[in-house]
Formats: sequence, C-alpha cells, structure tokens
Amino acid sequence: MSDNAPPRPGDKQYCLSQLPLAISFITDNLGDGPVLIHCRSGKDRTALVMAATLMTMEQISARTAMNHIIKVRPIAFTADGWADFAQDVLTEFEKQQFTNL
Repeated sequence: MSDNAPPRPGDKQYCLSQLPLAISFITDNLGDGPVLIHCRSGKDRTALVMAATLMTMEQISARTAMNHIIKVRPIAFTADGWADFAQDVLTEFEKQQFTNL
C-alpha cells in the first residue's frame, strides 16, 4: 500500500503547487513523442496529473477529465479518500486556471 492514502493535511496545497510544474514538463516534451505519466501504483497520483493535463490541453472541466481517466483506467482514484480528494484538487486547479487567463 502506498503512503499517500488517505490524503493528509497539506496534500491539496502540495498538489496544487506541483501540478503546473508537471503539466509544463509534459507539454514541453510532447513534441519529442509520447510522455509516460506514472507513479508507484499508476492509479491515483498518475490519474491526478493526467486529469490536470487533459483539463489544460483540452480545456475541459475537472469532472469531465476525471470521467475520461476513469473510462480508460477504471481503478483510477480508488485509493482510500482519493475520489473526493482528486475532485477537490482538480476543482480548485480549474478555478486557478480561469483566474490566470
């Protein structure tokens, strides 16, 4: 079991501070070919980064991005507390994106 479930106090702010860096890395390197996004388990943190990247690149909502991820990776966001945590993080990330336009 990974040590990131359930999410702990401070995890939301940490994720919000790191998502722009991850997305920047991904988008900067897509021109060279596919970019692999993966964490230890490949389901919750990975899905969070993938959803945020989809939101940014496709201009879609947090809920739509999560649904896309779950459709192709049904075990995404299934660790204890991660479905609500990811929704919360991605909703806040979405608000920040609109603020930064």
